[in-house]
Amino acid sequence: MPKDCAPDTASVDERLTFFRLDQSARAALRDAREVLMPSLPDVAARFYRRLAGVERLAPMITAAGQVDRLTKAQVTHWGDLLAGQFDDGFFARAKRVGQAHDRIGLEPRWHVGAYAHFLDDMVALLLDKGWNKDRTRAALTAVQRACLLDMELAISAYAQSGEATRLKQELLQLTDRIETDIDHTVSDVAAQAVRMVDSADRLGGIATDLHDAAAVMAEAASHALSDVQAVATATEQLEAASRAIAEQVAQSASVTDTVARQAGDAARIVSGLAQATGRISEVVRLVQTIAAQTKLLALNANIEAARAGDAGRGFAVVAGEVKSLARQTEEAIGTVNVQAGDIRQATDATGRSVDGMVRDIRHVDHISAQVRDATAQQRQATAEISSSALSAADQARQLANQAGGMLDHARMTGDTAAEVRAMAAGVNDMLTALRRRVTEVLRQSTAGDRRRSVRLPLSVGYQAEFGAGRVTGRTLDLSTEGCLLHNVGTGMFAPGSRGDLNLDGIGAVRACVRGVSDAGIHVGFDAVPHPVQVTIRQMISQRLDGYART
Repeated sequence: MPKDCAPDTASVDERLTFFRLDQSARAALRDAREVLMPSLPDVAARFYRRLAGVERLAPMITAAGQVDRLTKAQVTHWGDLLAGQFDDGFFARAKRVGQAHDRIGLEPRWHVGAYAHFLDDMVALLLDKGWNKDRTRAALTAVQRACLLDMELAISAYAQSGEATRLKQELLQLTDRIETDIDHTVSDVAAQAVRMVDSADRLGGIATDLHDAAAVMAEAASHALSDVQAVATATEQLEAASRAIAEQVAQSASVTDTVARQAGDAARIVSGLAQATGRISEVVRLVQTIAAQTKLLALNANIEAARAGDAGRGFAVVAGEVKSLARQTEEAIGTVNVQAGDIRQATDATGRSVDGMVRDIRHVDHISAQVRDATAQQRQATAEISSSALSAADQARQLANQAGGMLDHARMTGDTAAEVRAMAAGVNDMLTALRRRVTEVLRQSTAGDRRRSVRLPLSVGYQAEFGAGRVTGRTLDLSTEGCLLHNVGTGMFAPGSRGDLNLDGIGAVRACVRGVSDAGIHVGFDAVPHPVQVTIRQMISQRLDGYART
């Protein structure tokens, strides 16, 4: 059919009118049927015996019982045609014949040739009947018109099926492009998913390292916080101690000042005592002088008393007493002088001690002043250290909080990386499933079916041996070029594997694994013996006839 020719949508009445199959023609057709039906089995049998000699058609005909089955089908078909019941069922059956011929690769020339064979015999039968000219002409004309209508319906269906084949080739090319584009897209996305998995793994590793580092930092921050808090506490205690020391130093300085003043007073007192001791010495020397003069005076008095005799006896007693008193005074003054010397020495020593004590007290006062200054500086430094320690404690506390936050974020990052990896793996799995499903949909669709021969659902037992693998089961479909094996694990045979396949009731063939899917193992036949081809075609033909009858 040309590309610019629209599909035939003529109705039944339009066709019957165009082919002039009116009521009179149908009556003449039924009149001819009475003559032709008894001889049609022989006509059909001769036709199929003739086809058995054609190499191209022989495999479809020569199977056991095939001629009888086809003969019966032809007789039934011509009986319906000659009955003149041109209803929707008749039109549907005629179109199915053309579609079946297209599926099995039977060109229209064979269909037209079959009509030529049958028309030759039917024309001869009608001419031999001996009817009058008008009746014979009416019968021949009606049979001719019915045959041409039936032929037109089958050929139109064949042509439309051929157009569908051409359209199918275009759809196959489109399917190939879609499949390639989808495969490339899925491959690219799958590669991206793989890279996402790698990135997620790296992110997970980084998150783990970050988590470990954050944990170490959190622990260090916790220790640092404890240490800083301890330092702050110790600094506060040190500042309190410094404050107490400053207070003690201040008190010590005050006491030192008091002692220094008292030492000065003592020095002045000792100095006055030394002066008094000097004056005592002077008095002692004066008393000693007086005592010596008194002794001399007593001696003179005794001398004078002696000169006076009895008159001077009383004076002598007084002189003796004075002499005794002078001696006692001299002795007492000697003792006083010794004690005054001791006092002077003690006073000198005391003065020296007091002077040394004053110097020491002044030195202590100087040291106290330095301690006061140092304590003040220490208090200032301690206050700064305490302030810095408190600030460091706050920062350490913030660092600990941030470390805890980093731990949470690192954990969340790890969880996110795991989720991303799981999602990427899920995307990869879904993409793989999508690729497989799209391929299956495209391959199993009418547009995407690439089988060059008719493959029908046929369950046949098989024994397969590909390399070291052996398996038995049943086929899911079958054609003259391959089949689909059920009950085979998808990992048993790799695509490209070659081996032997024995089909029950059909025979053995060399085969190659074309592909593997969830449906099973797709097998293509490398070399098919002629008897095996004939048997497979007969099985397919029988199944097609079953479809046609339904």
